[in-house]
Amino acid sequence: MTMSAIDLSDKLDLFKRHNLKELGLLGIGGTSEVLLVEDQLGQRFALKRLLGQYRSQRAWRDSILIEGVHLSLVRSNRVITCHEVLSVPLPEAFIKVSVESDPNGSSLSARQEVALLTEYVEGVHLRALLKQIQRGQAPLSQVEVSSLIWDIYRGLSALHNASRGKRRPCPITHGDLSPTNIMIKRDGSATLIDLSSSHSELTEEGVLRRPGKLAYLSPGAKMGKIEGVESDLYALGCIWFELITGLIPKFYQQAQSVPNWAQFHKAGWPKPWAKIVTGFLSPFPQTRSRALEYLGRRALWGKDTTSHRDQLRQARSALAWRVAEVDRLRN
Repeated sequence: MTMSAIDLSDKLDLFKRHNLKELGLLGIGGTSEVLLVEDQLGQRFALKRLLGQYRSQRAWRDSILIEGVHLSLVRSNRVITCHEVLSVPLPEAFIKVSVESDPNGSSLSARQEVALLTEYVEGVHLRALLKQIQRGQAPLSQVEVSSLIWDIYRGLSALHNASRGKRRPCPITHGDLSPTNIMIKRDGSATLIDLSSSHSELTEEGVLRRPGKLAYLSPGAKMGKIEGVESDLYALGCIWFELITGLIPKFYQQAQSVPNWAQFHKAGWPKPWAKIVTGFLSPFPQTRSRALEYLGRRALWGKDTTSHRDQLRQARSALAWRVAEVDRLRN
C-alpha cells in the first residue's frame, strides 16, 4: 500500500480503541487538531492529535508525547489538565514510512499514534476577549487586569516549579505564552493551554522546538537562544502591557524601545505594576527573575489584604460577563 492509498483523515481506530465519540472540531493548527469528544459515561474532553500528514513523522509524534509528559508533572487549576496520553498502532504503511525516515526509532511513538485526552475548557481565548474590546466593549478595569495576571502567574508558577518527585525539580517553560493560549472560563478565571512549544530537561535534542509567537518572544529567543523560564516572564510582561493599552507589543522590533517604569507610571499605571512590567520586558533574563520577586497579591490589589478576595470575586464576575457576551455575539 502506498501513502496515497491511505485515508489520512480516518479516526476510527483511535476512537474505537478508547471508546470515544467525536462531537465536533474545537480548533485546528499548523500540525494538530483539537476535537471535542465524549466517553461512555457522557463526560466531555478535548482530544489533541496530529493532522494525518504528520503522524508518520517521529519528531512530531515525540513533540506531542513530551507535551503530555509535561502536563502530567503539573497539578494546577490554572493549567489545562491532561487526563491520559492515548496511543494506537499506526497502519503498516505509516510504520514503513516512519522506519524509512528514522531507521533507529524504537520509542513508543515510533510505531504508535499518540494523542492527548485533556480537560475540555469551556470559555473563550483571551485573544477573542481583547478583540471584543477593540470593537467597542469597555476596556478592562484594574481589578480585571489584576485577576488575569494573577491567574496567569499562578499557571506559570505551577509550570516553573514542576518536579518529577521529591527533590527532583523539573522546571517547564511554556514557550508560547500569548493571548491565544490563555482560556478565560465561563466563571471568569484564566487557564493556560497548549504546551506544544514547552521544553524542560526532559526535552531531547531530537524533539522539534516550535517558536512562540513573534510579538511575545524575548530578544534572546528571537535570536534562537534557549533562556528557560525567564522567556515566559517576558511574554507575561507583553500580555500585561497589552491588557492595559490594548496594543500588541512590538518591543525590540522596528527600533521600538521599552518605556522606563516612570513613563508607565506617568501614563496612569500603578507604580508596582510599572516597575514589574519594565523588569519583565528587560532583554536580560536575570532582570526578569528579580522583577518576579515583587509580583504578589499586594502588587496587584494593594496593601489592604482584607479586600483581595472581594476584588478577585468582583473581577471574575466582570470577566464572566465578558465571556458570555463573546459567546452571545458568536451565536
